[in-house]
Amino acid sequence: MAARTFSLYTKNEGKHQGDGYNICAGTHCQVYGGTKDESSSVTRAVDDTRGEIITYDGKPIYAAFHTDSGGRTAASREVWGGELKYLISVEDPSGAPNRHWQVTMTAEQMAAKLKAAGKDVGTLKKISLSPLNLKKAGSGDRYASGRPARIVFTGSKRSVTINGTQARSIFGLKSALFDFEPGRKGNDLKINSGQKIKIDGFGFGHGIGLSQWGAKSMSAKKDYKSILHHYYNGVTITKIY
Repeated sequence: MAARTFSLYTKNEGKHQGDGYNICAGTHCQVYGGTKDESSSVTRAVDDTRGEIITYDGKPIYAAFHTDSGGRTAASREVWGGELKYLISVEDPSGAPNRHWQVTMTAEQMAAKLKAAGKDVGTLKKISLSPLNLKKAGSGDRYASGRPARIVFTGSKRSVTINGTQARSIFGLKSALFDFEPGRKGNDLKINSGQKIKIDGFGFGHGIGLSQWGAKSMSAKKDYKSILHHYYNGVTITKIY
């Protein structure tokens, strides 16, 4: 139903109006591998929810979904800047087998990636970000989901400030829910030349809306309507045909 709603919302928004079609089969809109990738369980779910969509204030919602939140979904404003009231941060019973990941790069590699993104700090000297703690997230430099609202990279030339979503893109990370050098104390991580920096993260994808692995985990005890209401705040399941 989320996919159906997303498709209808996208059609109405006209993302591909000038291309002669409404929605593409890639990550830009909604990934679809064709009938060869369909399964009987998915077909049955489509048939069982025929004509049903998710609405807010009587209109189809932007039913965003992703692979795995890493334990807590992100609010729309954390990633896109705009606020959609039905896309808030909620706890997620993530059951993904590879939800925890790590990436290691040298200070020079990190500085080079920042430079390539137009954020040249020179020789990297310090990274400032509070340690990840989902129980205490929502204040300071982290959003309620634990994702960074502000990361300060200080170098020999200058300091630059970016958020978690920008860092995910610049450093090629699986998600924006991460920390530098887990277990460190304090907000400042001092960097030496040649130092290897460990990025410790959770989840895969932008983290907004429905978590596919989380929904799979919840499906053992809850029906599809309860799952949708968990991930999309204050919505209505509406039958339109």
